[in-house]
Amino acid sequence: MTQAGGWFGIATGLAAWYASAATVINDTHDRTVLPVGPRPPGTAPKAPEERPA
Repeated sequence: MTQAGGWFGIATGLAAWYASAATVINDTHDRTVLPVGPRPPGTAPKAPEERPA
């Protein structure tokens, strides 16, 4: 059981690393370089509102 938990932890860590790297790389290049799958409707980040100077 401990060994299965260890492998599960490694797989979870790799998935988290991929997701975070994909977010940074995709935002840096303003396009999809590393796909992470579709988002449910309404969950996309909103564009920042401009404040008058």
